[in-house]
Amino acid sequence: MLTTARPMLTLQQVIYERPPEGLARGRVPVPWWVIVIVASVVVLAAVVFLVVRAVAGRRLSKGPSKPPSP
Repeated sequence: MLTTARPMLTLQQVIYERPPEGLARGRVPVPWWVIVIVASVVVLAAVVFLVVRAVAGRRLSKGPSKPPSP
């Protein structure tokens, strides 16, 4: 007796495992507040650097310098 091929009645479902939502997706997951602190420190360091550089530049150009001695 010949039987015809029937399509499979059960289909396999693909399940995707995704990481939880948020910033903690990299190699070293950290909370959001750590990122805010690091960004604040970087911005503060840049501002301090620029202020120190501006003050030091103003001191160097404050007056005439002595002519070089022969």
